Amino acid sequence: MAHLIKLEKYFKANDLNVHLDKTKVIVFSKSGRIPKGLNFACDNKNIEVIKQYTYLGVPFYSSTSFALTAKNFKEKGIRALTAIWKIFLKGKVEEWTSHQALFNSIVTATALYASHIWGLKHMALIEQVQSRFIKRLLQLRTNTASYLLRLETGNVTLEFQIIKKAIKFIQKIENESNDRYAKICWLELLKQKRNPKTGNWAFLLADLLQKRLGNIEMNTVIQQWKTYEPVYKQALYLEDIASINASLKNNFLRNNYEPFTAQKYLRSNLTLPTIRILAQLRINNGYFYYQENSFDFHEDINCTICNSTETQDRIHILKKCSVHRNARLELIKEIPELEDWNLEQLCHGMNLMSREKFIAIYHFITYILRYRHFLANLENNIN
Repeated sequence: MAHLIKLEKYFKANDLNVHLDKTKVIVFSKSGRIPKGLNFACDNKNIEVIKQYTYLGVPFYSSTSFALTAKNFKEKGIRALTAIWKIFLKGKVEEWTSHQALFNSIVTATALYASHIWGLKHMALIEQVQSRFIKRLLQLRTNTASYLLRLETGNVTLEFQIIKKAIKFIQKIENESNDRYAKICWLELLKQKRNPKTGNWAFLLADLLQKRLGNIEMNTVIQQWKTYEPVYKQALYLEDIASINASLKNNFLRNNYEPFTAQKYLRSNLTLPTIRILAQLRINNGYFYYQENSFDFHEDINCTICNSTETQDRIHILKKCSVHRNARLELIKEIPELEDWNLEQLCHGMNLMSREKFIAIYHFITYILRYRHFLANLENNIN
């Protein structure tokens, strides 16, 4: 049994009464296992040895890994997302900017709490919170790529916020005296030799900075962060652009995105149902969700409505399907340019459309969806 003699002396010297029943010991090791027979005592009372302890809202685990911590904060972020959904519904929030502002103020603040400490190795996991928000709000398929969600909405990966917090944290430590514990730990981390198995926090940060900024000394980046901050952000955007250029499914969107700019339909003061249909038209690969009904157009098969030899892709539906000729003439006659566009030109052209044209496309698409729903019900009744 290990007696915490120095701790006892410190308590007595400072007239401190410690509630040992509430005091815990956590022993950190790579395995996370508690050695048999390991006990601690203070003032002749045993202190419980545990594998997990939450300090200032952050769970620490005896294995020294932050994987479970990241999972914990991801789940907190998703719970916060559920909470703001009630605000959206109760307040009848329509504008995209309002949804985005609430997400940034509530959800990211919850999911990214102290993330500069635990998040450097778990960026992809925590990014799922932002992806889930966008998919749920726009009613997109669960397999929609995260890079596409960010480009469409003008967002950047949450990595950027985590890195900013980490840099600010180090800048604060650098200004402290060398006898402060945080400064002592930071300097000790910098002294260690590189070893991928140790998970050295300073080296994790240095590697991330090098990945985005090239071979620039970490100390230089920290001291001149205002200069390097926009460069880091641009690197994240370019990585998303590289992903869409390499995509076989989504590369028709490759020339659509300006840095950190939401698509025009998201900035045109449209109702949420309209925004959803337009988003689904652009990036949902023929899948629509409308009035609690799902519609999958299976863009690789021939049109099942007009029985033509053309596949029922989005362009066929918008400008070719003969069944919808009259509705097309009535609802989207003010968009004659559609006649000459392919899918890539359509998505690019949507960045130049007026609010009125967005609404016209919404009405035409929803007319088609209602028509298909009617046919499906009629077929089911006959069968």
